Amino acid sequence: MTVPHESKGSESFPPAFPSASMRDLTQDADFTSWLKELGRRIQARRKALGLTQSQAGERCGVDLKQYQDYEGGRRPITTRNLFRIACGLEVPPAALVPGAIEAPVVAVRGTEVEGLKDLERHGWKVLPPGEADPRRRRAVPAVDLRINGRGRYAAPLVLAWALPPANKKLSRSGMFLVRCQAGNLSPVVPEGSWALFHQPARPPLLGKLVLVRCDSADKSGAWELRRVGGLEIDADGSTRARMDSLRQNVPPLTLRARAESEIETQGELSEVLGQAGRR
Repeated sequence: MTVPHESKGSESFPPAFPSASMRDLTQDADFTSWLKELGRRIQARRKALGLTQSQAGERCGVDLKQYQDYEGGRRPITTRNLFRIACGLEVPPAALVPGAIEAPVVAVRGTEVEGLKDLERHGWKVLPPGEADPRRRRAVPAVDLRINGRGRYAAPLVLAWALPPANKKLSRSGMFLVRCQAGNLSPVVPEGSWALFHQPARPPLLGKLVLVRCDSADKSGAWELRRVGGLEIDADGSTRARMDSLRQNVPPLTLRARAESEIETQGELSEVLGQAGRR
């Protein structure tokens, strides 16, 4: 699953460690050792897939130099880019993190099982968890935007990997499936429907439908589909994007970054399964 580059100052995935202490952490021997081991795991998985660093970087949506720094353990990694790299290399994030519990996919619940069956009714083949199959190179993750045990939305959890119908050619790498639940993608994606996203959302962003994480006092980390309704350049040269809600009486969200290409979206809507195209 490929995604846009890291940026500072946006209101999306937080870094794995507080940015204020990032320089101090890179001087810590234990942290440096942890980064090296993380890099070794990323490298081992890339080689197991037979990919070059350039191919892996493209597949994960990360600049080549940035990807090389991750493999070499020279750069602290954000949770967002860890998720990107894991999806691009077809493993759960925990499989790359030293000391983490390694589970290939989360256990699906009754409603999720039914959701995966619905995905199969659209012609997608859901692969068994952990299945070693070369066809997984064409597979995309079906993710869940569920809330975790601490009351905050975590990075998307991979429920399963799914192969597209034989006659369907995916337009690009970095695609993933999301099922609309609790109205988080409505009204464009009807409740219970599956939508196909791709990462990154490349400029020009104006008018595009993108997936963002909306943080507020009463709804922390909720995932929503928003339309990029406006772009402005601030006096310091940074870019400010207005993300308009598709629902009535919901205020817009503002995201800031150094450049338009670094606005932190989680993906751009490609299509709603079962519909002729995107609305």
